[in-house]
Amino acid sequence: MAGAASPTSSDAWIWLNHRNLRDLLYEAAHARGRPGWLDPPVTLFGELTERFGIRDRPVGLLTRRRLVSRHAARLGRRILGREPGRGDGVIRGHMLDALLGDLLPEGVSPDELARALGRLGGDDFALRRNEWVVAVYRAYLDSLRKRSLLDSRSVNAHIAERIEAGGLPTAIGGARELHVYSIASPRTRRRMLTALARQEEVEVRLYLPLESEPDPFFDALAARTELIGGPDEAAEVLPPQVQPVPDAAREMTWVARQVKEILAVGGAEPHQVAVVARSGRDNTHRAFRALIRAGVPASARIRSPLVEIPALKALLLILRGAARNWDYRALRALLEHPYFDTRMDLRSVDAVAANRRVVGLSAWRESLERLQKLVDDKAREIRGRGLFADRVEKDIEAFEAMREVLEPLGKARPEADWIDITLDLLKKDRGVFRLRRRVCDPVEDRWEVVRADQRGIHLLERLLGEWRGLDHADDPLEPAAWHALLRKLLQANELVLSTPGQKGVQVLEAHDAALVPFAHTFVVHANDREFPRTTGSTGVFTDVERRRLAALGLPVAYRDETLRRERGLWRAVTQQTGSVWISYRTTDAGGTPLLPSLMVPEHDDSVELPRVRRPSDDREPLTPVEADERAAFALHRALGGSDSARRTLIAPARPGRIARAIVAAAAEVHRGPGLDRYPGFLLPAQASSLTPSLHPAYRPNPWNGHLRDPDVLGELGRRFGEDYRWSASKLEAYARAPFTFLMDRVLWLEGVEEAEEETTPLAFGSVAHEILDRFYNEFKDRLPLTLAGPAENRLAEISREVCAKREEEGEWLGVASLWEQTREGIVRAVHGYIAWELEHMAKKGERPVETEVGFGFDAEVTFLDGEDVRGRASRLRLCGRIDRVDRSGEGAGLHHVLDYKSGGTPGAPDFDDATALQGVLYARILADRGYEMGSSRYRSIKRPGSPQNGGLVKFGTPSYDRAISLALSIPGRVRSGCFEAVASRKGGWKSWDPELEIRRNGAQLREGHRFNDSGEVADG
Repeated sequence: MAGAASPTSSDAWIWLNHRNLRDLLYEAAHARGRPGWLDPPVTLFGELTERFGIRDRPVGLLTRRRLVSRHAARLGRRILGREPGRGDGVIRGHMLDALLGDLLPEGVSPDELARALGRLGGDDFALRRNEWVVAVYRAYLDSLRKRSLLDSRSVNAHIAERIEAGGLPTAIGGARELHVYSIASPRTRRRMLTALARQEEVEVRLYLPLESEPDPFFDALAARTELIGGPDEAAEVLPPQVQPVPDAAREMTWVARQVKEILAVGGAEPHQVAVVARSGRDNTHRAFRALIRAGVPASARIRSPLVEIPALKALLLILRGAARNWDYRALRALLEHPYFDTRMDLRSVDAVAANRRVVGLSAWRESLERLQKLVDDKAREIRGRGLFADRVEKDIEAFEAMREVLEPLGKARPEADWIDITLDLLKKDRGVFRLRRRVCDPVEDRWEVVRADQRGIHLLERLLGEWRGLDHADDPLEPAAWHALLRKLLQANELVLSTPGQKGVQVLEAHDAALVPFAHTFVVHANDREFPRTTGSTGVFTDVERRRLAALGLPVAYRDETLRRERGLWRAVTQQTGSVWISYRTTDAGGTPLLPSLMVPEHDDSVELPRVRRPSDDREPLTPVEADERAAFALHRALGGSDSARRTLIAPARPGRIARAIVAAAAEVHRGPGLDRYPGFLLPAQASSLTPSLHPAYRPNPWNGHLRDPDVLGELGRRFGEDYRWSASKLEAYARAPFTFLMDRVLWLEGVEEAEEETTPLAFGSVAHEILDRFYNEFKDRLPLTLAGPAENRLAEISREVCAKREEEGEWLGVASLWEQTREGIVRAVHGYIAWELEHMAKKGERPVETEVGFGFDAEVTFLDGEDVRGRASRLRLCGRIDRVDRSGEGAGLHHVLDYKSGGTPGAPDFDDATALQGVLYARILADRGYEMGSSRYRSIKRPGSPQNGGLVKFGTPSYDRAISLALSIPGRVRSGCFEAVASRKGGWKSWDPELEIRRNGAQLREGHRFNDSGEVADG
């Protein structure tokens, strides 16, 4: 190219469309000993406006959309009797805007458009539509003239006018020759090229690719201009090679490997290699990241929708919170976002949300003040949450400052006011909650994120500033409507960033790579409908009408012409003297089969890359991650071989990570099945015994909840010593799932959860228990035989009083509308239970003698003494509240412990592994106090009589004694640090337990209980 242009003086000038071509030109000139230029006779197409003195102020994108949409709506009402398309059009523009994009570059006047449409003909609707199109086009151009604005799409037409007026010699510094290179298609440049061909002051040479489908426009132009087509005839064009790939991830990894191998052997400099994709959103992102991960320097122009810029996503988060009236999830998302410095502790908000549903900033303020009172009173509801009075007070102060910023966002306001307030969020005090300061801090030296955030904020400010200058309706928009509108604006606009380095492997979109020579070219995602890319909607004209308009001389695209242009673009990219690789995907992310592009040459599709890649498949690792995977796989293969004792050499890129992976593997196999593959490797080999040993996953071991550190054991001994006050529910919780007990009762870790919308089972049971307690406490000495008359009326009064008291105290009982229904359900359930139980007790000769019997609270000390399952003396300090004590028989009779359950009741076998302990413990406490005990049992409030006495255990029986010994075994086991993630045989795992990714084990005992095993053998 340098030889053809001979740009050693001002006698010749060259126009190019891409900086890569300019760089290649300079390199070629330097290689041939050409001197440099103080004023290089090289112009990129993007610089032509300056060379031709076109200095009109360009119309903004939003202004353009608004003008076209408003004219289309106004003229549509007058000519068509309706408003076709969007009436406002700031966000995505009107459907006519695309048609104007075809007309403006060629300088088509409204009169020329009217004449062509007049020859098109049609029915009455088509004629009125044509009149409307011309009127909108004319009105739009008039609006631009009145405002002295220039639509940037018409730049080529203005350049053509300057050329026709004799301005070409001045624009190229008086040069006698002009060489135009890198135009693969005449689209948007027909008039400019025609003007170049017709002027006589400068000799123009147009360089075109060798085409198998000649373009009629270029054919007509060749008669007036010296046309040099195709590459150097002496150069051999190599046929492209095709590589099918199973998916996008494998494709980019394969490309990165090929590129790295080329560079490693010195096959080319990085900037001589190109990775080309038809579109620049997803594929250029993927290719660039794959090359960087492989350690290959790369250069790219990355396109990102503004809605994906992290700083702007954070801004949307604030507006989304206002749209949702600051419910818990919206508020917490704001408080935990790293871009916002709110100076609030999440624990305060989490504590409020766990106790009730809160919506609205004022309600949050009141709830935080209520929380402060609970902290001061050391209330049970906030125990173990790590809350302190001084911290909550600071949180209230920080929330009040935050509320001043957020409260204005909760009101409906006109569009213009929303724009102003959004700009204030970006500008005021370094951005909302110091946003603009926070975006300047990189995470792990990822400066590209900082750059994208800063540029994204500046671009949004420009868009909003332009939008603010337009006319606006006075109708108020709700916060949700403004959030949706701004989100659409961000989705419809892109941020384009070039990587700082320009000499890496070139990751390009197809139109930037056209006619640029590379030593090696990789065309990716060459699939049907992707490259060549077909058009979607044809707008206001059908494809047949567009074809006829093109025949009449209008520069409008139609399907066949678009596809021909796409094929030409393909050839402009792939006709290289260097090697060309084409890859296409055989499936999408969902597994749906995909077809290759029709432009992909014949090839053997059996060479597709394997769908499953193993580390041993590749010759050499591409990235440090692959090197580590290969090392791990080599170790795995050696361990699984016949000679697993032989030492294996591995070569990880990061030995520390492999070491940690080995430790993690040892931990995982101690927590789950799989050890049978490697006998004697990570655990001692199976002992020779007729009785097989239990898999480690079912026992406490260092990888499965067995704490062995002396300091930790000392702390457990201090906290859970003889003075620790146990309750039946704590003992049952440990017996069912020790790991859950560790999370809840030792570490006091709780999931971040919001209070339920519905009444919780705990609240249901609490209200029902209080009604039952008050009823039986009042009637136990004059117990009716049936629930009728005064007793039934009194029950209704008690039910109303209990529910009203709970509501007045502000207890969270669920959403008001749902609580109304649940309240009626509780009252009905209790009524039905008492009606059944009164008749049952009359039939059995039983009666309640005490209700809500408390023991072990405050200064009262209640101990339970005995032996654990190993026969060792044990003592247990206990507290609790017995729902009811009944008496049967005449005289003193026998006493029975009764515990209410809202739902199902435990079965008698549940006592065999300590999953249920409450009844037997309460019976023992009463026996120690001198009661003659008969049994303990449970009854269901929702299912009265099913069974009549659930979980019945008779006092003094072997099952009773065994349950007491299991309970006495628990404190010592806690102090020994046994918190294995193994559920009891009868209890199993529950929905409220820590999830599997936290506990890492889903084991459940198959038989017996856990209390004979304190982890001593597992220590070995």
